[in-house]
Amino acid sequence: MTPILTRLLEQLLLPPGVMVTGILITLLLLHFPRSAPPATRSGRVRRALVLLGALTWLSLLPVTANLLADHLHPPTDETVLTPERLRQSQAQAIVVFGYGRAPKAPEYDGQDTLLPGGLTRIRYAAHLYRLTGLPLLVAGGRPYGETRSEADIMRGVLEEEFFVPVAWMDEESRNTFENAANSAALLKQANIRRILLVVHNRDLPRALLAFQQAAGESIQVTPAPILFRNRHALRFSWDPVDLWPWIPNADALALLAVELHEWLGQLWYRLR
Repeated sequence: MTPILTRLLEQLLLPPGVMVTGILITLLLLHFPRSAPPATRSGRVRRALVLLGALTWLSLLPVTANLLADHLHPPTDETVLTPERLRQSQAQAIVVFGYGRAPKAPEYDGQDTLLPGGLTRIRYAAHLYRLTGLPLLVAGGRPYGETRSEADIMRGVLEEEFFVPVAWMDEESRNTFENAANSAALLKQANIRRILLVVHNRDLPRALLAFQQAAGESIQVTPAPILFRNRHALRFSWDPVDLWPWIPNADALALLAVELHEWLGQLWYRLR
């Protein structure tokens, strides 16, 4: 599946695009099947609108997105790269998956640069390099036909701003699965069998699934995740702080879209 088609399906299945999809389906119910009596079609539309309204309301509640995030995010104490885990890993290299680009950034003379999430990843990779001296592999291609690969953007920032050398680049991958498959091939050529993998903690289960499918047991992956999330305890009171998770807002919708993207990605990787 091409990145453009994948992106289109995401827009139709994830908020807020799924709401437009729901409206279109509701309109179809109003006219089809034509053999059904008008009263039957109208009843279907009313029920569909009630369901669509309820789902829209739930998707705007912070509590909905937080509950999904609590379920998907691996616990911090199980994934954080402690000094002890770093020693036990016996890692031979550091691998960093791309996070996306900010195209034609005017502050950089119209050149593509990294999104904040990608910059956070390579900052931590630079930190690990200074702790260990291990060589770095950066992975990210040109999913939409861009001129410069994301891996090359990452290399530029690491070498020119963090003064950290990059040993290998995967410039062909278009998604997390290809990140893992292409990185595994480069690592095997270099006889690397144990790595530290830098991704967001939220993305870690999917990234590990991708590496498992691409490399099996031939490469031992020690997670080195970033941006951990505190779980939200639900309380029922009239305190404004406790009421906030139950008040609809746009930030909740954005978080829900991100978490559903991750959930669908994990589901797809398990099924493929």
